[in-house]
Amino acid sequence: MELFTRIKAPDNSFSWPFREIYRYRELLWAMAYRDYRVKYAHTGIGLLWALFQPLLMLLLLGLAFGMVAPVDTGEIPRPLFTAAGLCAWSYCSVIIAESGHSILSAQQMIRKVYFPRLIIPASKAITALIDLLTMLLVLALLMYLYGFYPGWRLVFLPLFVLLTMFMGLTMGIWMSALMVRFRDFKFIMPVILQVGMYATPIAYSVTAIPDSLRWLFYLNPMSGIVEGMRWCLLGTDGFSLDCLWSFAVVGVLFALGLKFFNKVEQVMADLL
Repeated sequence: MELFTRIKAPDNSFSWPFREIYRYRELLWAMAYRDYRVKYAHTGIGLLWALFQPLLMLLLLGLAFGMVAPVDTGEIPRPLFTAAGLCAWSYCSVIIAESGHSILSAQQMIRKVYFPRLIIPASKAITALIDLLTMLLVLALLMYLYGFYPGWRLVFLPLFVLLTMFMGLTMGIWMSALMVRFRDFKFIMPVILQVGMYATPIAYSVTAIPDSLRWLFYLNPMSGIVEGMRWCLLGTDGFSLDCLWSFAVVGVLFALGLKFFNKVEQVMADLL
């Protein structure tokens, strides 16, 4: 199968992107591998950047919620508590940041040939697995140093990794399409990510939120995912049925984002 074909885009529907992505799966893996090759090319420390960034964020959050505004993490050491939350957030934020700019970065290719445009942000979710694996290694090292070992709930880790990928791709689809229509989102997206980091229970637990307001807090999709990630890695009790609010919001955002992306895709070559 040729990676690119000059054919007309399929009709705008909900189901066609998945069939098209499967049909062009070779292109998906080729783009993901290309991104992996060039992501840290010509840098001084190479893949160590994938380690440096989460460690710096872990240090900053540790200072903010450990010394400036201390929060209770129960029996879980604070570095472990924060690192487990960062596993989900760092992976999701990398997907959003990279897929948000992905369509604009590939505009030359988009103007010349047809292929499912959704493949471009989707490939970023695969490449960003490097950041997730790096953060998991940091967490594993901290757990070893603290003598803290995961229990049987660890078997649910792949589920929450998939949910995190799904959430990152959902927001990446929104951002990539919005940037094509409104270039202002190039400047709005970093603000959204910054606000989202503090609105997500990375260094604090959702149990600190009053019960009457907790459902509202879970309208942030990453709240349920982060608490679930922490539940399966550290055995915390923050994960509950209230997290279903977060998963439902992800589903709604994905359906709406896919519909909007499909509409933009029809005129994408003209807007770039």
